[in-house]
Amino acid sequence: MDASPEFIPPPEGLWMLDDTGKNLKFLSEAELDRNDIEPTDNTIPKEPPAEVITKYLSTLTSHPKKMQDELRDLGWNDAAIHNLLTILEDAQRYNCAKLRQKGYTEAEIQRLDALGNQNIMDFSHLKRGLASTADEDYQLQLYLLSETKRRRLVMLGEE
Repeated sequence: MDASPEFIPPPEGLWMLDDTGKNLKFLSEAELDRNDIEPTDNTIPKEPPAEVITKYLSTLTSHPKKMQDELRDLGWNDAAIHNLLTILEDAQRYNCAKLRQKGYTEAEIQRLDALGNQNIMDFSHLKRGLASTADEDYQLQLYLLSETKRRRLVMLGEE
């Protein structure tokens, strides 16, 4: 009889970026339970102040700037553009942290980061003002899911 190793399921929990935004840390389910935060007005994400959004958008590099211009042409306001771009940046930071965790060098990470930012999926169907807000939000969530999946595949080779 062949003795195969017993399967041990991975611990339940959540990988998240640390305070530096460059590395991942794991919070076990028990830690998450201990740090249980009751939702209040202070913990529900709010739209950042207009000056924060304006400053952010004024510092965009060429590719995100082009995306900003195209989104404006689709009827997006600055707050919505800021939201979309920061979600994509956070996903990209997470992928880079995952590569660091796997032992990749910073040069390799920069190369894969650049690859992940290339060939962004078409978003011309995300025109604002044609459908209900719920439909627009649904289409945006589908787009974000597909785009972050594409980036994960390009950068990490996994879905």
